[in-house]
Amino acid sequence: MNNKSKKDMQKQSFTQIFSYQLDEVNKDARYNSYLVPLHWFVKLYTRRTHKMTMGDIAKQMGIDSATFSKMLRHGIAKDKRQITSEHINRICEIINIPLSSILFLYEHKEAVEKNLQRNDFEKLTNLLRGNFDEILYPSAFYDINSGKKMSKTANTKDSVSTLVSENSILEPIRGKWYFYFPSSDSKIKEQRKKILKKNPSHVPESSELAELFSLYSPDHIYCGTLNIEFKGGRYYAVLKYMTNPSEHKILCYEGSASSPVDNTSIFCSLTRQSDGDIMYMIMSKPSTEKRLQYLTASVLTLSHHQDEERHRPCSLRMILSRKPIKFDSKAYKVMISNLMMNEAVISIDDYGYSQLKEKQKEYDSPALDVFLEKYPTIDSLPRTKRYLTVRNCAYINEKFLDNFDDSSDESKKLDEIDILYLEALLRQHSTALWYSKTKATKINKVLKKIDS
Repeated sequence: MNNKSKKDMQKQSFTQIFSYQLDEVNKDARYNSYLVPLHWFVKLYTRRTHKMTMGDIAKQMGIDSATFSKMLRHGIAKDKRQITSEHINRICEIINIPLSSILFLYEHKEAVEKNLQRNDFEKLTNLLRGNFDEILYPSAFYDINSGKKMSKTANTKDSVSTLVSENSILEPIRGKWYFYFPSSDSKIKEQRKKILKKNPSHVPESSELAELFSLYSPDHIYCGTLNIEFKGGRYYAVLKYMTNPSEHKILCYEGSASSPVDNTSIFCSLTRQSDGDIMYMIMSKPSTEKRLQYLTASVLTLSHHQDEERHRPCSLRMILSRKPIKFDSKAYKVMISNLMMNEAVISIDDYGYSQLKEKQKEYDSPALDVFLEKYPTIDSLPRTKRYLTVRNCAYINEKFLDNFDDSSDESKKLDEIDILYLEALLRQHSTALWYSKTKATKINKVLKKIDS
């Protein structure tokens, strides 16, 4: 094929993927052959799917929105904001659409803009990603008896559940929530109280700060507000809580909320604007509740320490309530117990039992009074094979293992590998949990009863 034929084909088609360097393309008219279609599709994609905004794409690329907008506008891009092959590959990776498909669709832009509305456009993008189930197995997505569309399943042999729109899933969680989660400090089990105290006479003048100030508790639980609203075609979440009551310092995270079609789970990705720290949340809600009062969430975040090498990923539980839970009330104590990563078996040792007896009057629980009267010590608990087992429990600090080998015989001295392996074996047979599951239905039921 001669050069003239190549140029003629280029004028007629945008499906050609250029193999030469983009910095060379930037120098001539062929520049528009990929940039104009890309800009067109990105704008169309963000408007038709509502899955992300231009700003979201820019953030994932690590650049500001204004720079990203200029990169896609060919008149400016050729000047100082040149786009590179890495940029284009990253954009296609973020929206998960091949560049070849984008260039092809641009050839038929009039038909795409006119005929493909939101639902049809989403079907098309699914096809471009290789999701062909809805085309290959149309009967799996239509209920003949009811005449309603059904949601797709990974295996067409499985039962098909009714399609639930994301709006109907997320609408019950819309509005203001009060959230509670424990400190990630590894020493919190020992001290139980925050180092920073609040002075009741130093209430902030701002109503928002005053509310966060009032929510600040003296124990190891942090409390703040989470607002979820529908803006710009998507659900938007803002999370705030106070960390220093004397300086009125607050942390603020912002991001999007979305949901898969299962009617119970909501996913949030929140970013702290001051330093880019990210918090991920998976919220679980009772599927039968229309007016939600409580939510539970698993939270993945980064622990903070003055020494950056000690920053570690942390998995925490969070409970959300439509109204504040009064500090140290019965509902507050129930809430705290459900923030712990519990399982079906309640494990309590001699020390925990002694603490229970020590705080018996403070807890003001008739049921606890009867229980402790019947079982004053752990040893007095009945030995039943099915529901209750009594064993002694040892708490072994890591430092004990570091120094326990004090043998004077050098030939019997244990090396570091032996100690590390011993620690691993002890942990393997400890009571540490392998998983954490949030029980939204149980927590919702219990807190509503206690709070009433």
